[in-house]
Amino acid sequence: MKVLLWNCRGAASPHFRRHFFTLVNEYHPHLVILTETRVGGTRGKTLSENLGFSNVHISDPIGFAGGIWLLWNDLEIACEVLLTTEQEIHAWIKVPSNPSPWLLSAIYASPHYNHRCILWDNLMLLSATHSSPWLMLGDFNEILTSADKFGGRALQPHRARRFQECIDECGMIDLGFAGPRFTWTNLRSTGALIRERLDRCWCNNSWQLLYPETKVLHLPRVHSDHCPILLDTDPSSTLRPTRPFRFETIWFSDPSIFSVIKNSWHDNTLPFSTCVNLFVANVKLWNKLSFGNIFHRKKHISSRILGVQKSLETHPSPFLFNLEKTLVKDFNDILKLEEEFWALKSRINFVLDGDKNTKFFHQSTLTRRRRNKILAIRDSNNNWIFDEPSIKTSFISHYSSLFSTDTTSTTLTFPPPFPFPQIDDSHHPSLCLTPTALEIKAVLGSFKP
Repeated sequence: MKVLLWNCRGAASPHFRRHFFTLVNEYHPHLVILTETRVGGTRGKTLSENLGFSNVHISDPIGFAGGIWLLWNDLEIACEVLLTTEQEIHAWIKVPSNPSPWLLSAIYASPHYNHRCILWDNLMLLSATHSSPWLMLGDFNEILTSADKFGGRALQPHRARRFQECIDECGMIDLGFAGPRFTWTNLRSTGALIRERLDRCWCNNSWQLLYPETKVLHLPRVHSDHCPILLDTDPSSTLRPTRPFRFETIWFSDPSIFSVIKNSWHDNTLPFSTCVNLFVANVKLWNKLSFGNIFHRKKHISSRILGVQKSLETHPSPFLFNLEKTLVKDFNDILKLEEEFWALKSRINFVLDGDKNTKFFHQSTLTRRRRNKILAIRDSNNNWIFDEPSIKTSFISHYSSLFSTDTTSTTLTFPPPFPFPQIDDSHHPSLCLTPTALEIKAVLGSFKP
């Protein structure tokens, strides 16, 4: 699903229509949020119905300030509007590819601080009434840190703190972005230029678990003083790089892993690199055939426990009672393995014994993966590149040029101060051999206490 967010700074302009249709034709959003439309009532309804979407919901502006339009097509998503104010539209969204409905909040925060405080209070009240997956995006007209602003007056801490309290109370996570950092500019010259990151996309833990691969792109700013933002919950990836091998500590819970290790390193005459490759191949095969997938095992044991408990209700017996106890013990063991698995993935080493913080570690892993992803880069011509094949090509071209030169190296005309050792391919086997006991003894004997 794709969501297009844009503070269009007036939807009555003919330039707006031209740029809007360009965005829709290029990115094909399923749902569009337009803020600061400055048009409402009958005229706003007429204009919005001519934008090519089957459904429109409007939050009228106050005079010529504000305004939110929510546009979608019934054939692509199901949208049920719950609540509308001059600063927010809340709706239930259901996507055919995902059976779980979730809450969408389209925001246009007032430029006036006192009115924004009313919005923060409304959002905190809403967060206390539900625990559903929640996506919140829009123009918040507020910044959190000094890094979100360039030029102009300094950050006002009490305003940022008030905004941060609202976000924390709602349990929101910043979905990040790719592209230019600042989403708004005052379009002034260099001396009076001000830029800020006012448009954001937030979600809670439940929503991030539904769409862990979501990416947010800041698109080029051409018509408004705000750049459009594209949120894609299922970005298509043409590049599927091979995942590197990772040794999992949960494998030590199965004693048979030690025989795999022993068999991979039993031959002392083999080079070290050969033994490593042999171990990787053996442990992958062992993991597939013997250890198995702990998440599949968890589901299987859970189903067996449910079946045994149903049988105990009608035909209680000592066998079923003992079987239930065994399965519950196995289930708890797998929960510990799952906790250790996600703790290692999230790179958090301190875990309280007995805490089942699997959800926390899973969340940490997803957040770190999103932070480490390269969604866009800027090339040498100062142009942003978003598609993965072009990003890969740009990286290869840059580093190939960086580590190569067209300059011919000059020959030394003076003898070196000491002879350089010459190593060729014939020395490779001897360099890869495992040190013998005699060599180790000779090295240890060279150290004086």
